[in-house]
Amino acid sequence: MINSLENIYNKVKSQSWIDGALYVVSTPIGNLGDISFRALYTLSIVDTIAVEDTRLSGILLKQLSIKKPLILANKYKEEYASHEICKLLSLGKKVALISDAGSPAISDPGAIIVKNILLNGYRVIPIPGASSVIAAIMSSGIISENNSAYLFAGFIPSKKSAKLNWLKNFQYVNYPVIMFEVIHRINISINDFLNIYNPSRIVTIAKELTKIHEEIITDSIDNLYNKFVINEKFKFGEYVIILHPDEISFDKDIKLKSKIDYALSQLMKKQTLKESVNIIVNLTGAKNNYVYSRALLQLNNNKE
Repeated sequence: MINSLENIYNKVKSQSWIDGALYVVSTPIGNLGDISFRALYTLSIVDTIAVEDTRLSGILLKQLSIKKPLILANKYKEEYASHEICKLLSLGKKVALISDAGSPAISDPGAIIVKNILLNGYRVIPIPGASSVIAAIMSSGIISENNSAYLFAGFIPSKKSAKLNWLKNFQYVNYPVIMFEVIHRINISINDFLNIYNPSRIVTIAKELTKIHEEIITDSIDNLYNKFVINEKFKFGEYVIILHPDEISFDKDIKLKSKIDYALSQLMKKQTLKESVNIIVNLTGAKNNYVYSRALLQLNNNKE
């Protein structure tokens, strides 16, 4: 075992470590054992580390026995941090960028810094590692070789109106949607799911991934609401939510679209576009804007 670790360390050490480059380093999402050899070695050889939070990163770096100068690089300081990092890179220094947990520039600060570094002509080198998104997918069984598509949507909006409009975008998608939610809004969001989506739609909720109190639940929205929201069992942790495709609703949507398209094609032979749309809306209860867009599409296709 010791020989294996030494071999890995020596291989990492012998790789090319470029001066004047920004190293974007993934850190553990909860379990210190998930730190990679490359991440550990990178943090040990860089001259400076840009961090999202000096206190939290200080705890991690202390656990790793690493002491380096730090640059604050949270979402309010990305322009400042970019300027400071560019000054160091111009001197041939190596700089690492880390977030509180996981990968910088993915639902964490860092994207602006990476863009600015690239615009100034410097190299950006990714050092990948643990990912809560990938960990949740691995434990959900939702991705297969034949159906590998998924959407990472990031954090659910906090404002009510923005959230509801955002969630409605995923009513009829035929791929899983991965989103993040914070502890004090998880119950509200599950309640919103119940009001917007088919209650039997499947959802995976993963909390405290890789930590002692890790829990991964896959169930229907109504069951999750009855078992956990009503009983207030969602109390601790940060959450990764996977909204599974709603096969029933998606299938219904496809069939409804086909019926609307056929009806429009027949009606518009004798009726105006507006009259045809009104008839379809009254008969099906479909949204006026949706039917109108389908009618316009047919009209444009007929002109071509």
